Amino acid sequence: MRPVTQGGDNSLDNLITLCDVHHKLQHASASPAQ
Repeated sequence: MRPVTQGGDNSLDNLITLCDVHHKLQHASASPAQ
């Protein structure tokens, strides 16, 4: 499964995966103490 920008299918699972990765990156950068 690849992001839409990399030629992947614009599927629900793909969108959920992209959101999950984005949220993890957000939390990682917002909580450096953890």
